[in-house]
Amino acid sequence: MLLTLLLSCAVEPEPAAPRGDCNPVDPGQCALPFPSSFYLAEADTGSGYRVDFGPTSLPVNIDDVPIQPDRFNELDGFPILGAMLAHLPDADVSLALSHADLGAYLDEDVTTVVLDLETGQRVPHFVEREVQAPEGERLLTLRPVAPMEHGHRHVVGIRGLGGDAPEGFAALRDGLEGEADLERQRAHYEDLIFPALQGEGFQREELLLAWDFVTVSEDSLDSMKQVRDEGLATGATYTIEGVSEGCPRVFDGHMQAPLYLDSWEPGSLLSRDADGLPAQNGAAAVPFVVRVPCSLIEDPRPGPMVQFGHGVLGDYTEVSAIDSLAEANGWVTYAVGWTGMKSDDISQITLAVAQDMTRFSIVPDRLHQGHLEFLLAQQMMAGDFLDELVEDGVTLGDPDQMYFYGVSQGGILGGAQVAMSPTLQRAGLSVPGMPFTLILTRSDNFQPFLALFQIKYDDWRDISVLIASMQMLWDPVESAGWAHQQDKPVLVQAAIGDAAVTTLSAHVMSRAYGLPLVQPSARQVWGLEPLEAPVEGGGLVEFDWGVEEPVEAVPCDVDTNTHGGPFSSAAGRLQLATFLETGVVEQVCDGACDPY
Repeated sequence: MLLTLLLSCAVEPEPAAPRGDCNPVDPGQCALPFPSSFYLAEADTGSGYRVDFGPTSLPVNIDDVPIQPDRFNELDGFPILGAMLAHLPDADVSLALSHADLGAYLDEDVTTVVLDLETGQRVPHFVEREVQAPEGERLLTLRPVAPMEHGHRHVVGIRGLGGDAPEGFAALRDGLEGEADLERQRAHYEDLIFPALQGEGFQREELLLAWDFVTVSEDSLDSMKQVRDEGLATGATYTIEGVSEGCPRVFDGHMQAPLYLDSWEPGSLLSRDADGLPAQNGAAAVPFVVRVPCSLIEDPRPGPMVQFGHGVLGDYTEVSAIDSLAEANGWVTYAVGWTGMKSDDISQITLAVAQDMTRFSIVPDRLHQGHLEFLLAQQMMAGDFLDELVEDGVTLGDPDQMYFYGVSQGGILGGAQVAMSPTLQRAGLSVPGMPFTLILTRSDNFQPFLALFQIKYDDWRDISVLIASMQMLWDPVESAGWAHQQDKPVLVQAAIGDAAVTTLSAHVMSRAYGLPLVQPSARQVWGLEPLEAPVEGGGLVEFDWGVEEPVEAVPCDVDTNTHGGPFSSAAGRLQLATFLETGVVEQVCDGACDPY
């Protein structure tokens, strides 16, 4: 009776206050440090978590329009090649790892560490600031230079760079009381983060900042895999609208392709069913072109079929740029556009930047459709379209020789396309790289968009967080997200002094693919085994025009831009053709590739 009375008088504990939108560990900006497990909630997913940004966690533009978190919150972690950001304005970046000294990430006295708690291994990375930002708004940025593992927890530690720790983190480090959202994290720091870093020699009292995050699981690719598998099972029909006389013989037409968007028009989003999964929404008439060179028409024989991936925000007609390659090597070439990042998409992408970056999801959503269209074009060329490629009773296309050649954006997206394709056998990627978040501020092509960002966001810290967060949505449809799935032979041709796609990103791609550095070479690249040509199975070849590359995160000099060099040089073309047809990388230059 007494126990019943006592229980009836017991005071119910007050429910905990809801978590705020901003992480108080680093009050330098709402979402910092980025990415962080502060923004993860336990869930039944591949990683065991779900991203949990609040309504105002992500940057807000000058018109008070926040980036809505819904699409981010569908993910179960953060990118395997994503940037890690912190606001440490007085830290001396010259005391941190640079991309010229990557091997030092294992040193005992290194000032930064990224630790995979599942494997116990450190993640190679370098540290920099976005120097295009004003002083005080230059976030400290840690960039991994090889893909992290999917679905693993990682701990970041920073020490020895000078300056003061953020107030929130200092309270956790020094055992001081803090606000409720800070106290929620205390046990996590005490039981996991501080002990993990101490095991690496990073003593608690010397830390300027520490945090942890979980990388996205391979389930993050499921939406693209579903679109691929269902779309290929459905297949596409085609209509030829015109065939040119003479040679090259040019077929212009349309594929009737399964549509997985709510509209074929630019600015559309994925069509989804009641469970939020991609759903077919009728069909779309997708323009394509097929080009047959004179060398095959005049001497009929089965030739390799090479799919072309066009450059930044371009279109499928750019395939004509490789007519001389096709003529010299007897290739049938064909192309469709990168729906999502083609010329038709420019206006809608610009509107997203200018009005509401929530709409950026049109890019990765439409790229699902774009990748499917590339896959369907391969299926068409290896199937019924062979009946169109006949001269004097000889079929001019060889379905046992299906190759890919992507230039610039075609290489950045092409790595993912080749990884997901059941048809392509080998790929040549000219001036490619990954991830986009490493490429953008180093790219002259991005500068007009960056100028618009600077108009719409009055703090560069917001721009840095925005670019880093966009990688989360890009991953399922670009090479960075598919880094661990790529197992086909690839030739990467990079250009030292490239003002559009930094060679640092080509190095990341080459490490991810386990490529050797073909010798002789102009310089050594950390993490790549140097191998003397000929090399089977692909490799990285750098072309050197004697252009010096900036150390900081800015584009190379556009007046000496080497971006088109490997594509236009005779040596680069010969090397590409040899690799596509034999799978062997020959060193066609006299010594290191110096086209002069």
